[in-house]
Amino acid sequence: LLDRGGFYDLEVKEFKIIQDLTILAAFTINSSSEGSLPLRLLRHFHMFFIEIYDQESLNKIYTNIMEWNLLCYGSISKNIKAMRDSIVQATIFLYSSIKNTKKLFPTPQKAHYLFNIRDISKVFQGLTKGSAKFLKTEEDLLKLWIHENQRVFKDRLVSEEDRKIVQDLLDK
Repeated sequence: LLDRGGFYDLEVKEFKIIQDLTILAAFTINSSSEGSLPLRLLRHFHMFFIEIYDQESLNKIYTNIMEWNLLCYGSISKNIKAMRDSIVQATIFLYSSIKNTKKLFPTPQKAHYLFNIRDISKVFQGLTKGSAKFLKTEEDLLKLWIHENQRVFKDRLVSEEDRKIVQDLLDK
């Protein structure tokens, strides 16, 4: 289709010309050679590579989100505000650990074990749902953070062994 501008229809025995067709494709690069696309196909596309966020960028993004969130809470203790950096670093550590744990890699039985940066955002989105009325102590914020991480990461897992891995990471 891409090389010839159409395809041959075997039923009516004629060439069908395809006009004004746009093909858009997206894929991730696999570290193994399996699933790689042939160069004969790739030559038809413009390629854009997007780098994965590094640790420093993630820290900056989510630190700003937490800072804004704590300002929106209004009157909140200085001790809770001081937990901002720890919460951000712990969330990114948890995400990285889960993503790099071989037992939590996707398999045919666990195809939904795909973790990405949106999962970190879901944790912080859940943290923004809190209010100063309920966050009186550092322990309250910590409980909310644990709950959000369990909701985003642990609830997705199907086996008790996998849940224990995430719970151990949370405890750490």
